[in-house]
Amino acid sequence: MRTIYNIRNLSFRYGKELILNNLNFSIYANEIITFVGPNGGGKTTLIKLLLGLLSPQEGKIFFQGKPLNTNFKKESNIGYVPQLATESSINKKILLTTQDILYMAYRGDKKLRQKKIKNLLETLKIHNLKKKLFNSLSGGQQQRILIARALLNTPDVLILDEPATGIDSNSEFLLYNFLKALRKNTNTTIILITHDLDIVPSISDRVGCLNKDLFIHDKVENFLQCPVFEGEFEEGLELLVHGQGIPHRLLHKEGKQ
Repeated sequence: MRTIYNIRNLSFRYGKELILNNLNFSIYANEIITFVGPNGGGKTTLIKLLLGLLSPQEGKIFFQGKPLNTNFKKESNIGYVPQLATESSINKKILLTTQDILYMAYRGDKKLRQKKIKNLLETLKIHNLKKKLFNSLSGGQQQRILIARALLNTPDVLILDEPATGIDSNSEFLLYNFLKALRKNTNTTIILITHDLDIVPSISDRVGCLNKDLFIHDKVENFLQCPVFEGEFEEGLELLVHGQGIPHRLLHKEGKQ
C-alpha cells in the first residue's frame, strides 16, 4: 500500500494553547480517510498543515516520501475545498462567472476543457450556474462551484473541509456518491472532514477521531465508541442524522453548560 502522507510526532500550538498533540499516522493512496471530532479539536489546523499552509512546530510531515516544503503546492496535484466559500482564494470583487473560474483552474488539454467542464457541471447538477456571476450566488451555490473546481483536474489528493456546509440535502447526496465513485474509479486519495457522522461508515475506509489527540479506526463501524466522544467538549459536538423530510436533525449535543 503506497503511502501519500507520513506524519511523525506532529504537535501544534496557537500561542500557549495546544491544538495537536504528538500525532503519528499515515494516509494511503486511493483511500477515503475521514476526520471527525468536536469544534476546536484541531481538524482544520491539521488540514492546513497537510496543505503546507502552516508549518509544523514539532515533528515532521512527509508527502510521498519527501519532507513537505515550500514548493509543495506547485509540485503536487491536490484539490482543496475549504470549509466556507469565503475562505477560498477567489476575489469576489472581480466579476467572474462559474465558467470563468473553471476555465482558469483547468490545467489539461484545452481541446477537452469545454467537454470536461460540461460533464462535471452536469454530474454535480449545477450546469444551470455556468454563466452566473460567482459573487451573485448563494453561499451553498458557491460551495458547490468550489467543489467542482477542486475536482476539475482529477487530483491525486482531494482534501475537503466540511464540503457540505451550506448545500442542500440532495446536493450533499450527489457529492458523497460522487466521492465514492471517484474513490472506486481512480487512484485519488480523499481526506474528508465532516460533522455529519451519519455518512461516515458508508463512505470511509478509515476514520480519525481528533480532539488534540488522534485515534485512528480501521474498523469504521466502531468509531463512535472512541474516547473522543466521551466527556464534555468546550466547543460542543453535534451528531447529525438524516430523516425523510428533515435533511439534518440534531440528535445529541455535548458541551459545557
